[in-house]
Amino acid sequence: MSFHAGVNDFEGDFDPREYINRLTTIGIPDNQDEIDTNRIYDRFLHSIEDLTLLQDKTEKRLEKLEEVNRKESSDIVRRISNLLTRSNDVVQLQYEDLNTKFKHVSNRIVPLGTQLEAINKPRSKAAEAYKIIKYFDAFVKNDTAELDLFTNATRIQEAAPIIQQLKSLSADLSDKTDRFRPVNERIDTAYQRIETDLIREFLEANSTENRLKMREIVIVLQAFKGYNQCVVEFINDSLRSRLSFDDEDDFDFIVPHCLELRTIIHEVFSAPDTVLENLLVHVFDKLRLIVERLDRSNLTNYLMKLSDFYCKTTALCNELIINQLSTDIEFLSRLQLNIYQTSISLYPGDERDHLERRCSSILGGFYAQLGHNKKQIHYSALRDAIRTTLTAQSDVTMTSQSTQLLSERVVAAEILKECRIAFKRCDILSPPAELARNATEIHSILTRYLVLEHIEYAIDYAIQCLPSSDPKYTPSLHFLDILEHTNSIYHAIEKVHIDCFLPMVAGSPLYAEVVFERDKLLSELEGKLVSGLDRSLNAVVGWVRHLFQTEQRKNDFRPEDDVNSEMLVPDRTVACRKVIPFINSVIDKCESKLDGKNRLFVEEELGIRLHALIYDHFLQFQYTSLGGMVVICDINSYSKCLNRMKNPLISTLFDKLAALSKLLITPNQNVKEVMASELLADIDKSVKMAFIKLKRE
Repeated sequence: MSFHAGVNDFEGDFDPREYINRLTTIGIPDNQDEIDTNRIYDRFLHSIEDLTLLQDKTEKRLEKLEEVNRKESSDIVRRISNLLTRSNDVVQLQYEDLNTKFKHVSNRIVPLGTQLEAINKPRSKAAEAYKIIKYFDAFVKNDTAELDLFTNATRIQEAAPIIQQLKSLSADLSDKTDRFRPVNERIDTAYQRIETDLIREFLEANSTENRLKMREIVIVLQAFKGYNQCVVEFINDSLRSRLSFDDEDDFDFIVPHCLELRTIIHEVFSAPDTVLENLLVHVFDKLRLIVERLDRSNLTNYLMKLSDFYCKTTALCNELIINQLSTDIEFLSRLQLNIYQTSISLYPGDERDHLERRCSSILGGFYAQLGHNKKQIHYSALRDAIRTTLTAQSDVTMTSQSTQLLSERVVAAEILKECRIAFKRCDILSPPAELARNATEIHSILTRYLVLEHIEYAIDYAIQCLPSSDPKYTPSLHFLDILEHTNSIYHAIEKVHIDCFLPMVAGSPLYAEVVFERDKLLSELEGKLVSGLDRSLNAVVGWVRHLFQTEQRKNDFRPEDDVNSEMLVPDRTVACRKVIPFINSVIDKCESKLDGKNRLFVEEELGIRLHALIYDHFLQFQYTSLGGMVVICDINSYSKCLNRMKNPLISTLFDKLAALSKLLITPNQNVKEVMASELLADIDKSVKMAFIKLKRE
């Protein structure tokens, strides 16, 4: 049995599995157990051929249907386009017809309206004039029945425009004969009463937030003289209920409340911008009263609050512009200037007096706490002679106090803090034209109290306390403390100068003068510091010389001649043992108190001077061979001690001194060889010969 695929086989819910099952089971008896696969294969081939033919027929049929669809769609689009064109033509014709009729009617109605208006206007004016004359007559006769309109509180808005016209009429009728004085006075009384009642009703409506009634009253009041008074009363009443202007925190609420009032003003008033300006004028006037109430007797609190208020006012102006409560920057600047004009004019003197008092108080309190009686220091030619009479105990007291004059850095910190605050206030409160001058005055006060009366005084006092170049007791290197504290404080001053002062005076002619005076003062301070360091080093060298003079014996270098000597092996002398700890203490002081170039300069100068002293000292003695070994031990100890400085020049000097000392133990036949060595080759022959002559042999 053959099977042919048709279109009907694929209609409805097509099941591929069921279709395949039919292909394999058609024509096969149910009782047949074996399956003829060849037959099924042939049937599948025939079915595929049938399906291929069916697909070709279906595609051709689909193409014909698509062609028919395209033709019908094109025809429909064309018909719709024709219909739209025809409908547009009909609409245009109808519009033109209606427009023509409208113009025709308008041309007839407008002249008619003009004629009616020309006829009605004189009648309205006549009726209005009659009403005004009627009420004027009532005022002339003082007819209380007719004048009830102007005394009845419920008809106040009806009476307002009438009394306004009567007021104008009475003003025109005023003459020198006082003929209409009684009636004018009655009209004025009624005018003022109605004006007052309108303002009162307006404020009552404002308290109940009746915006519609407020708007109606404003429309009536605009023609009255008291309209501005109404605006002022509205602003005062609104501000009174929102801001107290007794607290600094009110600044935070001004803009929100002004934004709230702006909404009301735009709803009620016909000229809201003018009312907003009046509102800002009143707000700034309230702020002016706050500033005027500040107590100038306490300059510290006064200047702090003045600066704070000014900053808050500036921030307020910026917020007003951002929130578009005002776009006139110059207007806001004038309002702000009006608040602080008096305070700003007095500010430079107030700041100067306050800063001088604070700096003087800080220094005075410090010296009082220290128990130091500050006096003017005068240099004297007798100073050195006086110094020689001082005891060690009195010197310790004076040097300790001189060190303490700068050791308490809190004094400088407090003065710098006050000056930083003053510079900040100066930047805020000074007009641009006066900024540089005011800042220069503050800088002058800083220089006077911190540099001249504190740093320079401490340096001068410390110099007075320096020991002589020939001390009788161990000198104190307190001046290194002074140098350390001076550098520290001056760096802090420089930071304030750069951070606070320079931005305010850069580009100003005053800056050149300040720099000149500053450099001059710095040069003077450096000169005094160098002088103090020089005298300190002289004292160090003088004490070492004193130790040499008191502790060094001639027999130290001729132990063979000393019957009491127990020296069997060369060792350091007593003088060396006492000098080395002292020099170490000096180097320790330099390392702890100095840094950078200052340390290099001081240590190098100290090394050079000690080298010269030690060199001259050893030229005073005669040496045996064993004594020469002792000298070498001493010089090596000095060299090792001073090599802590890690200064190439000092190391070279002592290496050469050590090489010279070896000439004291060199046999005569080897002297020339040693003198030609690398370390001694560049030393003058006379120097080398001087050392050779020190040999006892």
